[in-house]
Amino acid sequence: MAVLPSNLPEGASLPFIVGGALVVAWVISRFSRRPTTTLPHPTPARPKAAGASYDAELQRCRDDLARQFSTKLGFVIRTTSYGAVDIDPVHLAIWFMTDSDAQRDRLLALPDFDQTCRAALAASGYPPQAIPQVHFSAASEETVQRDWGGNWWHFFK
Repeated sequence: MAVLPSNLPEGASLPFIVGGALVVAWVISRFSRRPTTTLPHPTPARPKAAGASYDAELQRCRDDLARQFSTKLGFVIRTTSYGAVDIDPVHLAIWFMTDSDAQRDRLLALPDFDQTCRAALAASGYPPQAIPQVHFSAASEETVQRDWGGNWWHFFK
């Protein structure tokens, strides 16, 4: 049997009082977190880019570069790209993937590697003001197998 302090009203029980106090505390905490001020004007929604996707241009560029470099070097080169190009086309990286480190090194050692990549990107119709900031690089299956457990996602991350 619980012993109640002598100053509680007759018929009141301690669990009822504690429960009521918890409900009051929850109500206060729940509604006191709401902001008391509002913005003077609504924040404008970010405009959606209609037709600003560069998928077709990138695919043309990647196909053209893979074909050019594969023909020039005599081995198969695959490509991939990533970036937030729908936000700003400067946020683009194009990667070339080879089977071996030696092939990767031969590709990157081409004296006109960067110039060829940027020319193909321009020819594909990509925005010219973004082309100087686009990143081009290469990686090999050999490196990804050896250093990243064969996981390309971890390599690019």
